[in-house]
Amino acid sequence: MSKTVVVGYDDSAESAAAVRWAAGEAARFGASLQVVHVWGFAGEPHGGAGTSRLGEQVMAAVQGVADAGADIARDTAPDVEVSAIVRHGPVAQVLVDLSRDALLVVVGRRGSGQVAGGLLGSVAHAVLHLAHCPVVVVPAVDAGSIPGVGSDEVVAGFDGSASAYQTLDAAAAAARVRGGGVRVLTAWSPASETRSTTYWAVAYPDASPGEVALERAERAQAEAREWWQTRHADVPVEWELPIGRPVDALVKASVDAGLVVVGARGRGGLASLLLGSVSRAVVHGAHGPVEVTRSEPATV
Repeated sequence: MSKTVVVGYDDSAESAAAVRWAAGEAARFGASLQVVHVWGFAGEPHGGAGTSRLGEQVMAAVQGVADAGADIARDTAPDVEVSAIVRHGPVAQVLVDLSRDALLVVVGRRGSGQVAGGLLGSVAHAVLHLAHCPVVVVPAVDAGSIPGVGSDEVVAGFDGSASAYQTLDAAAAAARVRGGGVRVLTAWSPASETRSTTYWAVAYPDASPGEVALERAERAQAEAREWWQTRHADVPVEWELPIGRPVDALVKASVDAGLVVVGARGRGGLASLLLGSVSRAVVHGAHGPVEVTRSEPATV
């Protein structure tokens, strides 16, 4: 496993929050940290600034942004090995390329504009879809604060799919380095949102949609409980079955959590965690950092 955390920095408040959080996480995992500022065009000398004296001044200023981000990281976690890196090209592509060899890629929920990567709908959204490692999206907080600090609890969304077990692996790893526990949420709805009442009457004549949904959620967690004991028995865990939409349950839980972990893809249906629906909504609405796992499904 790589021991490098990559964080994008663009001099915005949210990217500064992302750097502080990434520095803390690198310290927890004993990893190094790359603070990456992206400027200019790929394939052009100095990103297009050229090699003239003016170009060198421009690049010195650009490097200064990366250095400022690295200073924030060092102030947050003095024992972490931090490097300030400037890359050229599309911001999302640069971060996706770096994700190939990273433990985590960390981005702010929003940036400072087009040059720095801006809105979740652009750079952060693209990184979430295309990265080769887990991605953590960090919201802005008061200047100098670190999102998620103050709670050792990790919340995980679980829907019983094969890839959701990797979400549990990631949540356990995060809780272990924090010395905390995990709350596993499997949301279910008392009413079907995807099937007609006629379908339910024929397919399940002796059970309501809510009864079927609850039974499925309970069965999924029962299987996961046995699996957890074989892999993460050292990590305290609580299993919950909130009623309602998964996104509502996870956003509510994020208020008191140090980190929320969700999967990039789920099984769909009653408790799906599909990127673009639940995972994207949680990233948008959570009150703290959200990790979206990108690993291959675990063997269940």
